[in-house]
Amino acid sequence: MKKTIVVLFAIILIFVINHAEAGTWTDLYMPGLENVSLNGISETKIVGSYKYNSDYQPYYGLLYNLVTGAYTTIDRPGVGPLGTEVRDVNGDNLVGSYYDIRWHGFIYSLSSQKWTTIDVPGTSSMQPYGIDGNNVVGYSWDGNNWNGFIYNMIAETYTSLSKPGVEHLYPTGISGGNITGRYKESGLGWRGFIYNMETQTYTTINAPGASDTIARGIDGNLIVGHYDGSRSFLYNMTDKIWTSLYDPNGSDNIFPENIGNSKIIFNIGQYGSVYTMSGDPPVVPECFAPVLGDLNGDCKVDFVDFAIMASHWLECYLQPPSACWWE
Repeated sequence: MKKTIVVLFAIILIFVINHAEAGTWTDLYMPGLENVSLNGISETKIVGSYKYNSDYQPYYGLLYNLVTGAYTTIDRPGVGPLGTEVRDVNGDNLVGSYYDIRWHGFIYSLSSQKWTTIDVPGTSSMQPYGIDGNNVVGYSWDGNNWNGFIYNMIAETYTSLSKPGVEHLYPTGISGGNITGRYKESGLGWRGFIYNMETQTYTTINAPGASDTIARGIDGNLIVGHYDGSRSFLYNMTDKIWTSLYDPNGSDNIFPENIGNSKIIFNIGQYGSVYTMSGDPPVVPECFAPVLGDLNGDCKVDFVDFAIMASHWLECYLQPPSACWWE
């Protein structure tokens, strides 16, 4: 009887979690644009880039107003054949890269319409990806490695980010005192990381059982990204909980690009999509990796598995029977 109650409780619990309160999906439609990529989000704005079908066409920066639905091209004057890419937004400021004869980083003020170039000295390519407050993060090429950087807009100073034993480090998001991104060690797959600016320490994050984990954006204690090539995740760094994200058709083969103000942006659909979280995130229990000792296939070892084992205790089907231990 007790075993039956435990099994029924597990079934009820799974049912409740599978039907957790969901949020809403919004597809962004911007007629006249092609190949739209969404990169950064704030309370009222989304930024990204677009280009026309030809491989030889430049990128154009994009600013989308979540309140009005209006969209604007953001293109630095005098750019070269690869154009302008906008990657994040915070308040009045946009950050990204533009190309003349190389990639430069920039900060663009919407109110003053001023472009400020930011280049780590001694580098030949700048790729800013995140902004929060007065800090801009990204990575740059020094001729041998991709190294992370923090640029302070007030002090106008650069701080290099590198991880011992790692040749290439790619910071892509910042929130408060935490930076997230990815790195790759020799012979291993991608690993996500959290860098604490106060303690100057790195924490590796890897989806359970995954060979590759790529962290993209961060907001507060929530990080989004994808693992094993195409499977999405939402990671709560406080509770250390991993959650798969699913599109309206039930697929987790989607790519979360960033998160901000309870909204997650994806590059799915013709112009990208926005998921607005409401209450619990879209949780569907998922087995990230098999567990040794899981007898009923529910991805956990508990009293149900123990009951299954106990109900078959001392059974033996070896032939001849003399091979069993009690013979």
